[in-house]
Amino acid sequence: MLKVQYNKTGTILDAICEKKVEEIAEIPQAKLDLWKTTYDGQSFGKTTRFAKAITRKVPGIIAEIKKGSPSEGIIRADLDVPFVARSYKNNGAAAIL
Repeated sequence: MLKVQYNKTGTILDAICEKKVEEIAEIPQAKLDLWKTTYDGQSFGKTTRFAKAITRKVPGIIAEIKKGSPSEGIIRADLDVPFVARSYKNNGAAAIL
């Protein structure tokens, strides 16, 4: 049985975390073990760049590109992801999600 602990926020994030915990609990242990032995300790380029961006000692903005959310539904149906990403980058975002 997977036991996951996280800090409750009193916001919609609690519901999102609870749902993710339920989804993870449904993954067969053999699949989790395979993932761990295959990927544990490996470094991935984009992940490494993200880690560097958020651990710099200078303040930075983490910009999120989001078409919708679990609580609000579709926020912007006509979202142009490449345009928004370029705009964030050109305006100094340290990282883009």
